[in-house]
Amino acid sequence: MKKPIKYLWLVLAGRALVAAGIVVFALTFDPNRYKGEIERMAMERTGRTLRLQGELKLVFFPSLGAGVAG
Repeated sequence: MKKPIKYLWLVLAGRALVAAGIVVFALTFDPNRYKGEIERMAMERTGRTLRLQGELKLVFFPSLGAGVAG
């Protein structure tokens, strides 16, 4: 009976560590550092001009990505 409880605590601790890692990443990552590189890559791959106006933000819902204000 004690073994399943031990594994339950290990699973919960693992999930807590993953959640903490996601929070730290979200608080320290600045997507605006890559704005110029994104614009340059869009020009190289499509031949079209991309201008990201406004601030880039991390978006977690409904899917993981970046949101652009303008």
